[in-house]
Amino acid sequence: MLIDAVDLDDGHVLTGDVCIVGAGAAGITMARALIDSGLEVVLLEGGGFEPTDESMALYEGEMTGRPFGTDESPIPFTSTRLRHFGGTTNHWAGFCRPLQPIDFEERSWLPVSGWPISFEDLAPWYDQATEVLELLDTSFDWRDWNASRQTGEPPFSSEALDFKTYQIQPQRFGPRYRDELVDAANVTVCINANATRIALAPDGESVVGLDLATLSGTSFSAEADVFVLAMGGIENPRLMLASNDVSPNGVGNENDLVGRFFTEHVQAVVGIAALTDSPEANDSLNTKVFEEGPQKVAFATAMTLTDEVVTEEELVVAETQFFLGNFPEGSPWPVEGLAPSSVGALFGAVSEGDLGSVFTVGITSEQQLDPESRITLTDDVDSLGVPRVSLHWKQAEIERRSMVRLAEVLGRELGRSGRGRVQLVADKISPTDQPMVDGELLTIYEVAPGEPPPLDAPNPALDYVGEFHVGPGNHHMCTTRMAADPSTGVVDANGRVFSTDNLFVAGSSVFATGGLSPPTFTIVA
Repeated sequence: MLIDAVDLDDGHVLTGDVCIVGAGAAGITMARALIDSGLEVVLLEGGGFEPTDESMALYEGEMTGRPFGTDESPIPFTSTRLRHFGGTTNHWAGFCRPLQPIDFEERSWLPVSGWPISFEDLAPWYDQATEVLELLDTSFDWRDWNASRQTGEPPFSSEALDFKTYQIQPQRFGPRYRDELVDAANVTVCINANATRIALAPDGESVVGLDLATLSGTSFSAEADVFVLAMGGIENPRLMLASNDVSPNGVGNENDLVGRFFTEHVQAVVGIAALTDSPEANDSLNTKVFEEGPQKVAFATAMTLTDEVVTEEELVVAETQFFLGNFPEGSPWPVEGLAPSSVGALFGAVSEGDLGSVFTVGITSEQQLDPESRITLTDDVDSLGVPRVSLHWKQAEIERRSMVRLAEVLGRELGRSGRGRVQLVADKISPTDQPMVDGELLTIYEVAPGEPPPLDAPNPALDYVGEFHVGPGNHHMCTTRMAADPSTGVVDANGRVFSTDNLFVAGSSVFATGGLSPPTFTIVA
């Protein structure tokens, strides 16, 4: 059943066994799993089926600390989210891959790490997530893909690097699953229903209801046995902190942990890879599209340092992908400055092979969790009276150091194999299109003033590990962190808020660490 909240009367009460707040990847997946369960499910979405400026304005807030974008051109964090049925899946890129076992482990060199569940606990559910996302294979091992679909072997082997597989399918959860949910006999979908307060029992140990409102002025509520917040890494803690009439610090915030540990995936362009063979010879590094199932699914590879190297050198996990061609406008890889059109001449001076391909090297890293990177509330309120968010984002030296180290190892391994070189010029690349090299249209570069260092020179990036620009991956995680006990997190291993009997949280806000893989596939699992 579908209800548009603008058609309800003031004081209306929606009732069910389970009330899910938020119809993005987490909320829609959960509601679908409860179809024909015998439970009455209420799925609330603050927006409608299409985005509106008025609804998006509810997301506005302030940002301090490191900006999204550059100091000169900051990017509002509102722009990375969508507020209508389907949530941010309405514009996500579709990169899918499980978290890795190391992501779940405690790492002694990180101040906060480790999950209360293991990779093995979650692994069976990843198989079901491939069905929800309509991927082609439950395997994410390049060897399996090469055996079944001839995706190619990596161009070189290394004991220090692992090759990781992505399946790319930007499933649009709203249009894909809307009819199924609306038609389900036991599911009520209510759009334009904005949650403004979690109503706690007088003892604060259970939720008795939700206060709801429309932008047109209707006030109503929802009652259920179990409530689930699935509004994302910023809005979940926002509503919990704002609901402070019974618990003065907010729901679940007895230990001042709601909103803390905000983490992202950080990324930067760090240099240029010059390879001896043509793009065709390095085909395994290129994205491939398959049309075997109901949706087109792409296959792509990335390279990471092995867990052994990460552990021995006490790094965070980072990965690199090679890119041919310019980045589109609005890309999260802002680059300008030094340009390596001199790569060809330098390559000939330090390599025995001929230059065949020039790739831009992009690196993405997980973040070290920091309690001072956090969501808090401001004195300003939105049009529904809910306090707006202040997001304070921090970055750590270990993240840039891990990125540079991955690029160093990549360059060493390419050189040792005779396959190429890497020039580190983080934050100093300016792409222009020129037809070059073996008849291929490649992205070649113009030289900025000043002579670039030789490819085998001492690493200049080490001098500014803490300085070159690192941007966000638009993944908001860990703000209602899952933990073994309430001294280090907000929810338990089942996603239940420690201090309540019947309030659960779903989505990437419950991640105990961000890991390196994009979050949506794990959210669904």
